[in-house]
Amino acid sequence: IGIYHDTMVVKKDNKEVTQVLKLYVKPYALFNCYVKKVAEGTGDGSSWENAMSGEDFAFVLPFAAVGADFYVAEGTYKPIYDELGYETDDSTSLCYRIKNNVSIYGGYPANAKTGATPDPENHPTIFTGDIKGDDKVVKGKDDDGRLELTYVNHDENATQLFLCDGKMTMVSLHDVIVDGASYGIIFTKKDPHLDTDNATFRNCYRAVYCPEGGAVVFTEDTKFENISNYCLYTPNGWNTHISTTSFTGNTGYLVYTNSNMMSMDSVSVRGNNAQIYSTDISEFKISNSEFVDNESTGNLFYMNNIDNTAMFSNVEFVNNKIVQDVIGNYGSNGSRVMTVDNSIFKSNETGSYLINSTDGLIVRHSFVSDNQIASDMFFTYKLTLLSDTFELNKSKYIANPCLSGASIDSCLIKNNDSYLFHSAKSSTDNWRFDLINSDIVDNYKTNLGKDNYVIYTESNMDSVNIARTKFIGNKYEEASFIHNGHSYFDFDECIVDSNYVYNFIYSGQGQINVSNSSFVGNMSRILILCPNSGDAYSFGTGVTLKNNTFVNNIIKESLFDGYYSKSTIVNNTIVGNSSEMYLFGRLLSKNASVIGNILFGNINGQQQAYSGDLYKIAIDIFENNIMALDTSIIDGTVLSETNIISDFSFDEKVKKYTKQDFSKFKNYIDDVVSLFEGTYDATTGLFTPVLKNNGGFTPTVALKSDKLSDGTSIRFPRLEN
Repeated sequence: IGIYHDTMVVKKDNKEVTQVLKLYVKPYALFNCYVKKVAEGTGDGSSWENAMSGEDFAFVLPFAAVGADFYVAEGTYKPIYDELGYETDDSTSLCYRIKNNVSIYGGYPANAKTGATPDPENHPTIFTGDIKGDDKVVKGKDDDGRLELTYVNHDENATQLFLCDGKMTMVSLHDVIVDGASYGIIFTKKDPHLDTDNATFRNCYRAVYCPEGGAVVFTEDTKFENISNYCLYTPNGWNTHISTTSFTGNTGYLVYTNSNMMSMDSVSVRGNNAQIYSTDISEFKISNSEFVDNESTGNLFYMNNIDNTAMFSNVEFVNNKIVQDVIGNYGSNGSRVMTVDNSIFKSNETGSYLINSTDGLIVRHSFVSDNQIASDMFFTYKLTLLSDTFELNKSKYIANPCLSGASIDSCLIKNNDSYLFHSAKSSTDNWRFDLINSDIVDNYKTNLGKDNYVIYTESNMDSVNIARTKFIGNKYEEASFIHNGHSYFDFDECIVDSNYVYNFIYSGQGQINVSNSSFVGNMSRILILCPNSGDAYSFGTGVTLKNNTFVNNIIKESLFDGYYSKSTIVNNTIVGNSSEMYLFGRLLSKNASVIGNILFGNINGQQQAYSGDLYKIAIDIFENNIMALDTSIIDGTVLSETNIISDFSFDEKVKKYTKQDFSKFKNYIDDVVSLFEGTYDATTGLFTPVLKNNGGFTPTVALKSDKLSDGTSIRFPRLEN
């Protein structure tokens, strides 16, 4: 088997002439071939001791039997023949041709004997297209400072190092290095199958190229280095599975495929200026992998028309600089939802979004930190966040536009330079917004827009549910924190502490319930603004404030403004607040009910705890409230004697605006002060209470007693609480 040289003497023109002969002996059904740089023994390739030469290997390979295995010893091997088996001076046409299913195993010692085992680290087997051995690879930067590869003397190299032109050819490469060609391995017929194990592709324009489709590619423990155009090109492929593989210092495309299935597991992608491009895939999974220090003039992941859920699990994205999106999942059919689970996004920069997944995005148990995002962090129509941490990021919004709603559960959102969530219902989608069990702490926005909102929700009689969430130390001086319109809005068991905002809740034209929550130490224009709810311009029963605690807030206008809303204010504790105007402002024309509240130790610039419509306030209900140490004047009406009112030391100018006969009320000033734990400043009239958790999610003002000295209870029996 192989190539034999001989001479024969012939007569030509009656003269003896010596001619050089080449005899090609094709292999027949030889399944284990052993190859060394120089032939040994019989040279028939039947064993290491009778290994064929590299030249014979180049000749034998196209004629190998189906299923043949080649074991190739250490050394650098170069193609000798063109695809037709001829020797030629055109180095670009030289190749190793494969027509049948073969496996090539490298990494054996140059002096291998029977029983030798591969050790590719110490005994590399290199197949190279650098015929003249004069290649250089120069790593530089393009005009934008991104990685750029320049191949020197590469135009003389073999174009196709391994040419696989058999139908449905199956090739396995193990422990070998493929180097220095325009195409490392190319399949020119449909439905090929490539399996690589501990192979290295380097310094090629295209490493693995399957242009005709139907390819099945498995790479394991494989390295791609200094590839300038495509590492893996498999359009119209069947399956692409990449595991324990590394991509380092490449440009162009790491993977270009529209396979039936695409998976990457335990893959390292570092220091590339490239993207992964995939379209029309039914199943897409990336797991246990890292993407670090990469750049891309487009996306890092470009995905289009992924029919089923795309999944990223246990993946790290660190310090990538991407012109568009880190992950783009495009093409909408209403069900192309992407899931990110147990993953890390840290110190990435993008010119657009961190993740763009139009139909839907689920992010669970993930850590997102120190990212610089030019637009929104997440662009999606339907958002689910569960047990995630967002910290020290800069973006426009964390998520937008969420046209089909959002669910945020058990997340920590801390110290971000960003608005948070924008969710406005589209005309046809089912919609709901839930923010529960989360901590939203110390967030802010540079270059703040006055008319913007930190959390924006808008629907058509759908549900907004915010519960058991802490809002602490957020600073958006010129923006409303929560905006809601035309929704059933429930804000329950929340802690709102030390925020600096324009309005904290701005919710109108819907049914609004704020209950069992604590508002402590905030600064705002209006803490809760609820216009046009329960009137002709809205639906539902109006606004209810029930069982809340308002303590030590500093307010420009009012704690609560119910402009043209039907307002019910029940069982709230309102202690030690300072307002330049009112505690309750503009409770107009809709039978407002202010019942069973404690209003104590507050300061109001307008000397009014309650501001209403002078002509219609008589039909409002103002009963069973404790009002002490604050300005208890009510515009133009007479309070029910069920209210406990103390401290009427106001000047005559203020008193003339009320019809109230305060002589009916016993002054409980000392008694009421003694009910609460805290400190009273007699000069300012401001009381600073002690807050304690009374078994619920939110703290409230600590009471020493629930009765006055004469036995009068401050817990009104007519109320539920």
